[in-house]
Amino acid sequence: MPAVSRIGDSVSCGGTVLGGSATMSIGDQGGEGWRMKYAMAVARDEKSKLLLCIPSIAQAMAAKGKDENERQGWLYLRKMMTKWLTGPVNRDGKSDKDPFWIDWDWVMKLPWYNPISVGKAPYIYPPTSPETEYRNFIWRFPVIPPDLLVPQEPIANIYNAEPVANMYNTASKRSLGSILARDGFLKEMAAGEVPFDFTTSPWEEWQEKYHIQRVVMQPIGINAQQAVLGSFTFRALAKGTTEWIKEGVHRIRVTGVSVFVHDIYNFAAGGLEWLGYWNCEEGTVDVWPTSGTLLENKDFRSYQDRYGLGHDYLVLSRPHEVEHCEEMVYEYPL
Repeated sequence: MPAVSRIGDSVSCGGTVLGGSATMSIGDQGGEGWRMKYAMAVARDEKSKLLLCIPSIAQAMAAKGKDENERQGWLYLRKMMTKWLTGPVNRDGKSDKDPFWIDWDWVMKLPWYNPISVGKAPYIYPPTSPETEYRNFIWRFPVIPPDLLVPQEPIANIYNAEPVANMYNTASKRSLGSILARDGFLKEMAAGEVPFDFTTSPWEEWQEKYHIQRVVMQPIGINAQQAVLGSFTFRALAKGTTEWIKEGVHRIRVTGVSVFVHDIYNFAAGGLEWLGYWNCEEGTVDVWPTSGTLLENKDFRSYQDRYGLGHDYLVLSRPHEVEHCEEMVYEYPL
């Protein structure tokens, strides 16, 4: 999805962290140093030169970070921008074969911004225990904290005024059933239970095997978390068994669910253009025009057009097994 104010949770129902320090060199891995030198050599306009300075700005911001979570975010951005700026032009992030991996626990520490406009990732995918009444509350309203939620009440989504899907709603069951049918797990006359497990599928198959998703909206602003992830989605992968009941009818038993972060790092048209004020000399970024130069999504698209560089790609986390996942059993078709 288009970047939203960015540069490019424990859940109930179950990466690697980018290591290094704020002084790591751009060319640490995969020939990035050479590719960055090439990009700097071909870039002629001032905006593009500023774009190529973003990894250095991110490094400087990491050095100033107030805690490990903030420093990690800026280090992610440094690596992500280097990857995007130095790669051959690609405007179809879904087609890229080399995702950028972020750590689930880092995402779960994303700060809770203005509660009127946006939710903290853990409140959309909250930690639960067997005693809590909002278990499996993966896709709830993104603003209200869990302790204010009314158990089992439908929550309106402020973005589309429709009920938010959760793991047990009809749409989710139908979606999983159709995937199982497509992949040959609903066998006629099958003896006994047929196991399935999408939670261990290779990442290349997740796009086809996730059965429900929940959008996490981010507010307008500039910080390490927003620079790495704009609006993104949690997507769910299920495991369990199927059992033939009678002609055309199967029992689906979901015994576990894992959720992963999914985003596309791009600067496509249609999203918010404003990306803050960036200052290469001072190594800073700000929401206010006190210093630095305004960058917008269109500047990144112009960079792609002019120099044949700028590589859109997937941003993913490893699937996180949802804690305290209650078994779900239903017959399909519904």
